[in-house]
Amino acid sequence: MRLIGTDCEAIDRAEDRDLFEKLLASLGIPQPKGLAVTNIEDGVKAAAGIGYPVLVRPSFVLGGRAMQIVAKEEGLRHYLKTAVEIDEDKPVLVDHYIRGKEVEVDAICDGTQVFVPGIMELVERTGIHSGDSISVYPSFGISDRVKQTILEYTKKLGLGIGIIGLFNIQFIVDKDESVYIIEVNPRSSRTVPFLSKATGFSLADIATRVILGKSLKEQGITDMYPRERGRFYVKAPAFSFSKLNGMDAYLSPEMKSTGEAIGYDKKLHRAMYKALIASGVRLQNYGTVCSRWPTRTRRRRCRWRAVSTTWASTSRPRWEPPFTSRSRASAPGSAGSPARAATRFYSPSAPGTSAM
Repeated sequence: MRLIGTDCEAIDRAEDRDLFEKLLASLGIPQPKGLAVTNIEDGVKAAAGIGYPVLVRPSFVLGGRAMQIVAKEEGLRHYLKTAVEIDEDKPVLVDHYIRGKEVEVDAICDGTQVFVPGIMELVERTGIHSGDSISVYPSFGISDRVKQTILEYTKKLGLGIGIIGLFNIQFIVDKDESVYIIEVNPRSSRTVPFLSKATGFSLADIATRVILGKSLKEQGITDMYPRERGRFYVKAPAFSFSKLNGMDAYLSPEMKSTGEAIGYDKKLHRAMYKALIASGVRLQNYGTVCSRWPTRTRRRRCRWRAVSTTWASTSRPRWEPPFTSRSRASAPGSAGSPARAATRFYSPSAPGTSAM
C-alpha cells in the first residue's frame, strides 16, 4: 500500500533519535546535548556527563507523556524506575535543559519548497509543554536575526527529512540568541487551526493539496515567509483542574490542558486579556498578589513581599518590588500610570493583604 504524504522513512528520520542526530549533524543544525539510554545506570552516567538539570522523555510519545525536568540524580533514578519502561527496544532520551525562550513554527513542504506562514513565541519558560503554554503570533521578543535562523533551519529540515505536507518544529532561543532544535514533528500539530486563523492561510487545505501532488508554487505560494499581520493573536490554554479533584495543577513537559481560546488586538496586552477571559480565567481589575523574590544576601534568604495591583484605576497606589519602580501599568483599558515602588514585607495585618 502506498502512503501519500510524508513516507515511513521520513517519519523515522524525524522520530528515531540516532537518525535525527545524524541528520542534524549533516545539516549543521545544533540541538541540546543529549543521549539515548537503555538502562538506569547509563541514564545516570549520561546525566552526569551532560550536566543537570536534564529533560528526560520516552521515544515516540504524544502530548509530552511521561516527560520530566530532573534536577538531581535521586530524581532521575526514581523517574527511570517508576515513570517509564526502559530497555533496548524502548530507550529513554536524556537531554540537557537549556533556559531560554521557546519558539514554534508550523510549516508545509512539497519536496522542493517550504512555506512558513508564521512564527509563534511561547510566553512560558522552556520545559512547559507547548500545549499548556500561551502562544503569541507574531513573535514579540526575538530579533530579526533569530527569525532568519529559524526560517533557515525550517527549510533545511523540511527538505532534509523529506516532509510532504505539514510539519511542526519547536526551537529554544538562549540568552545569546543561539537557536537550538527541540524536536521536529512530521505531522500536523494542535497549533495549525490557531495559526490558520491568525495568518489567514488555510494550512490544512494547502497541505492536503500538496499531499495530493499540487505544489506550493502551483497553489500561488511563492514566498517562504509572508508579511506578518498588523495585530497580535494570542492562544491561551484552558484547563479542567476545577472539575477534577486531586489534579496536579503544576505545569510541566507533560500536557495537561483540555482546550484553548484565542484573543486578538492591535496591542499585545489587550489580546492577552481577551484570550485569558475566553479560556475561562477570571481576571479582576484590582486585588492583591503575594509573591516571593529571592533577596541576594550571603545566606540567600527569600522574603515575602506583597504586590497589590490596581489595574483599572490610576488613582490608587500600585505596590511593586523596588526593581520595578520604573515600570508602567499596562492593564486592559488603562493608558498606564507610573508605578509607585515600596519595600513592603508581608504581614497579616497589612492593609490590602490576605493570609496565604
